[in-house]
Amino acid sequence: MTNIGMAELTSMHGMSEMLLRYHRIIGMNHEQLILLQASIQLHDAVEIEEATGFSRDTIAELFSQISELGVIRFNERNELDYQDLFETLKSIEKRSMPFRERLTREYSKASRTNQKHVGHVELVPVKKGVAVKLMDGTFLSIKQTKDLSNELMMFAQSMKEEDLQRFNRNVEQKKDKGQNGENHYEEYED
Repeated sequence: MTNIGMAELTSMHGMSEMLLRYHRIIGMNHEQLILLQASIQLHDAVEIEEATGFSRDTIAELFSQISELGVIRFNERNELDYQDLFETLKSIEKRSMPFRERLTREYSKASRTNQKHVGHVELVPVKKGVAVKLMDGTFLSIKQTKDLSNELMMFAQSMKEEDLQRFNRNVEQKKDKGQNGENHYEEYED
């Protein structure tokens, strides 16, 4: 029932935590959660039966229900695809996380690795306002758009125009000198 290696077991704990945190958002009930948690921890059908107290028929039915929710997939050997489950949970985590928290995490990581982060967006004019398009082509959720709007308003209300102009001049001077002005916004952090 497993398709993972020993190196990936360290991520299993994180997957269990995410599953516990987001199972209601996904639409899972407690029996489905118990089964999937047992499957993540045990990987053996007999052990899963013993740990959950579910019959094989109940387990098959619950897996079918969880699969219909789009939470899990099975590979060609009819084994639970843990990598797919992990990616599904990470996607839910990103959508559920407040935008500022996600930006802070990704910005910090990206500044060390020179990768793009959720802050690299495209502003798209729409019929009523401006939508925020992410790098993957999807739009920011309504909740996250409102969070971002609030964060931008907070910044605008706390910043003086002269300070912002001075900062922008410094960035331009660094560019003129051939220095990279990116990722040097520490003086404006909370």
